Amino acid sequence: MNFSKSVYQYKDYRKFLTDYYESCKHQSGHFTYKYFSTQAKIKSPNFLKLIMNGKRNLTIETIHCFAKGLKLSQQETTYFETLVLYNQAGSEKTQKYYYRRLQGLKKQNPTKKIKHYSNDLIAQWYYPALILYLHEKNINLDLLPLSQLINVNIGQIKNIIDNLLASHVLEIQDQKYHLNADYVHINQDPDNIIQKNYLRNQLEQSLKTYDNKLLGTKPEQAKFFSHTFTFSQSEWEKYIELIKSFLDTTTRISNEDDPNSIGQLNIQIFKLQI
Repeated sequence: MNFSKSVYQYKDYRKFLTDYYESCKHQSGHFTYKYFSTQAKIKSPNFLKLIMNGKRNLTIETIHCFAKGLKLSQQETTYFETLVLYNQAGSEKTQKYYYRRLQGLKKQNPTKKIKHYSNDLIAQWYYPALILYLHEKNINLDLLPLSQLINVNIGQIKNIIDNLLASHVLEIQDQKYHLNADYVHINQDPDNIIQKNYLRNQLEQSLKTYDNKLLGTKPEQAKFFSHTFTFSQSEWEKYIELIKSFLDTTTRISNEDDPNSIGQLNIQIFKLQI
């Protein structure tokens, strides 16, 4: 299910939850209050409804349960938590404090994002590069350079563009293609074979780049890093969240630039079994 609005666009968390629920319900009749409670690991089957209707408030614990059910990133969770505390503030002084925090968090993050649940965008390793290449280019552009860049024939590229327009990832404004968000987030599914193949293909592209550029004639066009470190088992997830935060920051900074090139960043982290 695809909820195209970002939590950063909201000043009322109950409105955010209502829009989220209605969007998911419209897309799938199987989405219910009970289903959300299961995803959020909350015992009450209609707790979301009670929150949306203002009959209950969220606690710090249930805020993070909801964040899990909403599949929010670490930074989105921080904003969501602050938004809830702002809306539920018991005094004007407290409300002003959380309002200032909201404004600071909003400046650090994209306000428009697509969370995409389709496999269309990761069917091939080059789809993200293709999307970024087309952004803000005329719809009548010569597709030959793109074809040579990703080694895909022009007919296939045209079909891909049609699919991207149909899924609202791309849109046409003033005869130009536009990415319909600051960035596109693919919902992760550890059992999804297509996602696994996509990641494998990206690793293969890294290896090709290592051979062709770092060991070839253009070492300045690629950088490779490796780091081995010790950690506490209980803190493993903290490192995962650090990587996610770094990727969000990279996206934010790139959105502030005037881009004229496309880069690829692949990160792997894994435990060494001893």
